[in-house]
Amino acid sequence: MTRRTLQTVERFFEPGSRPSAPSSGEPPLSSNALDTIARRFELGHAILAQRDECSLRELAKALGGRASRTFLHRCTTAYRLGKSFPFILQSTHLKVSHLDAVERLARPVQGRLLHEADQGRWSVRKLRERAMAERVPSTSSVNVKAARRALIQLRLSLSALAGSEAFTTAATLATLEEICLGLAEVRELSVHLLGSQRTLNA
Repeated sequence: MTRRTLQTVERFFEPGSRPSAPSSGEPPLSSNALDTIARRFELGHAILAQRDECSLRELAKALGGRASRTFLHRCTTAYRLGKSFPFILQSTHLKVSHLDAVERLARPVQGRLLHEADQGRWSVRKLRERAMAERVPSTSSVNVKAARRALIQLRLSLSALAGSEAFTTAATLATLEEICLGLAEVRELSVHLLGSQRTLNA
């Protein structure tokens, strides 16, 4: 890491400053340099501009404990989100902790929730709850995935039956009846799914 890179990052931290959020474990920032999204955006930009030069771990070590690797990572997150959604840099409501609440979501969902949080002046707690709801798959989506997996397996099984001499003299009447019963259930399910499709298309 060059001295210039370290100086670029070091200017965001001054000795003898007070913590902006003592309970969060974040590094202290000076009283005239509040810990805002815009400020983390600037720091994230400086870090990513030199991302090929050193790792976040190395940078945190060079800063002598003034910033953790997690803090530096969150600064890069603020930069990426700020590039994607510039409104968060001008927001008078959104705080750094709002970004933490949506960090693990897909980018389009992050933008939508951050915009709603800004417009509705949501608390971090409310945004975190909405973000959690986005991460939990609905029962319907789980059922659709299960149906797709079952359909793939069914197609493979039917292809195997159609492509070989599946039924021989060794097949018992009970076995054939069981197969026919299963196919009848598949037909009933197909009718049900077609009905659901018509309802959705209506």
